[in-house]
Amino acid sequence: GIDTFASVHINGKFVAKVDNYHREWNFPVKQLLVAGSNNITIAIKPAIPIAIERKEAHPYHIPTVTQLGNIDAYNFVRKPAYDFGWDWGMALAASGIYGSVKLLAFDSAVLKGVHMHQTFDNDTFTLHIEGHLMVPPGGDAGSIWFTLPELDIAEHQKVTLDGSKVDEYINYKLHIKATDVDVWWPVGMGNQTLYNLTVTYASWSQLLDFIDAADAADFTSQPLKSSTAGGRRHLLDTKAASVSSAAAAAAAAVGATAIEDPTALAV
Repeated sequence: GIDTFASVHINGKFVAKVDNYHREWNFPVKQLLVAGSNNITIAIKPAIPIAIERKEAHPYHIPTVTQLGNIDAYNFVRKPAYDFGWDWGMALAASGIYGSVKLLAFDSAVLKGVHMHQTFDNDTFTLHIEGHLMVPPGGDAGSIWFTLPELDIAEHQKVTLDGSKVDEYINYKLHIKATDVDVWWPVGMGNQTLYNLTVTYASWSQLLDFIDAADAADFTSQPLKSSTAGGRRHLLDTKAASVSSAAAAAAAAVGATAIEDPTALAV
């Protein structure tokens, strides 16, 4: 990540401007690379003048928590508020690069992350799943699998990605009957059953190289074994687990990407 305002150049050519401490940035740069050594330049601007300028330009006053020594414009930038002064720290608003900078090469979409939350209505849990895919310029097509092996759930969705954006987000809902899930009990009163949710993406171009044409035709036309199962009021935990379908096993064999999401959600 970059903290916070900066411009990015590769080999002297402009790539992008960034303005958010709290996220990861991905940019297509293939056309800017040269054989041999390449140079990346990240020019960072101080956050305090930009925050104050934004506050002064705002059409109405937005109150903030103020105290001795702090700068009360932190709510106008996507940067940790404590950087602008707190009861335990000075208002230094430090800037820099945190984490790592990576050059990624891929010719099919890559599953970068998963976000999940759940809702409960009557007798059904619904898992709202969002998968973050990085897509090559030529686009991609494949399937994304959602599995809960303890509940014998395996569902998938076909996706087509045109490559117009590096970052694509796929949304899916799993519906689970409350009566199928073990209740979550407080310590000393019963079990705290957890369930593993695995999200896997595989490109059809890779899968078709792995299985023969007859198997591919059957594979693409038949849905994976699926069911609607679920649970009473309890805690669901999403962790990595082996995808339990033959299709996903084939996906793993050709390097499909699977995501572990350790979010635990109480209902």
